[in-house]
Amino acid sequence: CPVLSVKKDNKPHLLKKIIFAADFTEDLKKPIAKLVPFAKAMGAKIELLFVNTPAGFRDTLSVEKAMNKWDTAFPELKMKIHIFNDFEVDRGILKFAEAHDMSAIAKVTHNRKGKAGYMLGITETLLYHSKIPEISMTTD
Repeated sequence: CPVLSVKKDNKPHLLKKIIFAADFTEDLKKPIAKLVPFAKAMGAKIELLFVNTPAGFRDTLSVEKAMNKWDTAFPELKMKIHIFNDFEVDRGILKFAEAHDMSAIAKVTHNRKGKAGYMLGITETLLYHSKIPEISMTTD
C-alpha cells in the first residue's frame, strides 16, 4: 500500500496537486492504480513528471508517448504531463515540485535488497531533502 511520509514540521493542508515522478519505461499500472483512489479521496489532481538528464537523455516525443499511455489508461483523471530538464533526477523533481506548488510527490520505490545500506535511491533522497510530503509505493 502507498506510504505517505510527512516531515515533523509540516503544516497539515489539503493535497491538491500530486506530482507522480517516474521514468515511464516500466509498467506503472499498479502504482498509478493505487494512487488514483487516494487522489480522488483528497480531491487532488495527479500530474506526471519525467526529469530529463544529460546522462539519461530521452527525446520529447518518445517520453510524451510513454506518459500519454498512462493518462489514457485512467480517463477518470485528466493528468497533465511535464518534462523537466535538470542534471540530476532527484534535484529536478524537487525543483519542479517547489516551482509548481505541488502538494505531494509520488514516487515508485524499488526493492533495494542486497544493496549497500549507505546507497540512497531517489525516493530516499527526496525524503531527506524535500519539505513536501512524499507518497511512495512499489510496483507490486
